[in-house]
Amino acid sequence: MLKLFWQKIKINKILLTIFLWFAVLNNNAFAQENLVNSLDKVINNSVLSQKSIIAVSIRDVNSENIIYERNSRLLLHPASTLKAFTTPVVLNTLGKDYKIATNLYKSSNNDNLYLKLSADPFLTSNDLSDMFKTLKNKGIDRIKGSMIIDDSVIDNKEWGKGWMWDDNNDESMPKFSSYNLNHNLFKVKILPAQKGFPPQVMVDLPYQINIINNAITSTKNNIIVEKSTQNSEALDILGEIKTPTETYIPVENTKKYFIENLKQIIKANNIEFNGDVQIEKTPQDVILINSIEHNLSDEVASINHKSDNMGAETLFKLAGGEFTHSQGSTMNGFKAFNSFYSNLGMNLNDLKLVDASGVSHYNLMQSDWMSLALCRLYKSNLSDIYVNSLAQPQQYGTLQARLKTSTFKVFAKTGTLSGVSGITGYLQTDKTYSFVILIQNYSGQSKCAKDLEDKIINLLGQ
Repeated sequence: MLKLFWQKIKINKILLTIFLWFAVLNNNAFAQENLVNSLDKVINNSVLSQKSIIAVSIRDVNSENIIYERNSRLLLHPASTLKAFTTPVVLNTLGKDYKIATNLYKSSNNDNLYLKLSADPFLTSNDLSDMFKTLKNKGIDRIKGSMIIDDSVIDNKEWGKGWMWDDNNDESMPKFSSYNLNHNLFKVKILPAQKGFPPQVMVDLPYQINIINNAITSTKNNIIVEKSTQNSEALDILGEIKTPTETYIPVENTKKYFIENLKQIIKANNIEFNGDVQIEKTPQDVILINSIEHNLSDEVASINHKSDNMGAETLFKLAGGEFTHSQGSTMNGFKAFNSFYSNLGMNLNDLKLVDASGVSHYNLMQSDWMSLALCRLYKSNLSDIYVNSLAQPQQYGTLQARLKTSTFKVFAKTGTLSGVSGITGYLQTDKTYSFVILIQNYSGQSKCAKDLEDKIINLLGQ
């Protein structure tokens, strides 16, 4: 009798467990249905749904199951959200603890010094000055021979495929090369003069350029500073100026800019040098005398937080060089990319990618592929360093002024081109979701698209 009693209790427990399990499933299904309906409503009510393409893909990271999708298999421009998929390739190929080192050597059999460039996108004039400042302590107060520069680390293609010619004045799209220095930008400062007269123009360059100053001092500020269409080494200054203005212009000749800065730095540190600057590969028998190092993980975080195009392109080339054991290039970077995502089990057949930053309109991706790749990245051995490299609300970077009232955690990469807006990343509540939102073919400012993105994310986080 007692045995039968315990058997009944055991059966009741099993039935209760099954009941509760089905109840949880029903609640989850009901919650997901409510989320789907809410997302459909907010998207359909947006004016963008009438004239633009809106693609969304949301997954549960652990199960990789789709929570919501719309137009998720359309090939669209990722813009700078592409960096969320190229930077982990860099971390994986070079290694999370990798240091980007610019090295100075002396020859063992002649009087030359050798500067081996690393194409470090965060190298500054101050770094170079620190490198040469300590030479006297090492018994070097004169470069008796030549200053040899080894620029072989990456190729000499200085701009991305499909980049727009009229972005040549955009400070977010400077050229990139082995000679990266000061982000390959120079400062232009304009000071108003007496009303009706041309303002004063000061250029922070180690060499002279032609300045065509057609601006006037006025009661308005609508000054334009751009490279001359007749001579890209000249500047056109147009419009009116009322108060002092500063702007940054991309360097036209990165090699010249680097070498002239280097000469000034050597002179400023009282090192005698009357020889010439030559371009050669570094011999094997040289002796290291100084090095400037930057942490790869810090640079990747800065690139993703600030959407740094030059940094993304350069590090991708460096990863390509490491992967192929040859010179760095974008093509070799994609060899590393394809290998990395193939190992994550991703299908690469429908991707069309030509750069590492997302600037080119030639790039095409599916939001469905992107959300699945994010799930795999989250579960990879790169997870911690990669996720934390992405921007967060109320912190410095591209999300600083967005999602201010959110109570959930967001780690994301934004993207913006003319007529294109996107955001991709992770949302953490009681679960972790990967999400991708791509909005395209709208006119005017991107605010309407960004507002819709934020509404979608806020709904997901409720």
